[in-house]
Amino acid sequence: MSKEAYKSGRIRHVQQDSNREFISLLACICADGSALLLALIYQGSSGDLQNTWIDDLYKEDEAFFASSENGWSSDAFRLAWLRLFDRNTR
Repeated sequence: MSKEAYKSGRIRHVQQDSNREFISLLACICADGSALLLALIYQGSSGDLQNTWIDDLYKEDEAFFASSENGWSSDAFRLAWLRLFDRNTR
């Protein structure tokens, strides 16, 4: 669903129509409202960024994108995210 549809109140419930796949999301939000950039992990074997992954982002949105065979996080992704966390929270 789009942000506009949600904000307009037209959307009352959501159903899975099986035409989308699930992704993993790594996020960190502080109690003061500040946040690190999101890390989105999609399913894909090539490791290349797909244009459909960024279709719903606005120009001012920023996020890290990655892919794995099954769309799940791994030790390598978690370690990279912890390095990002450490660098941005010093």
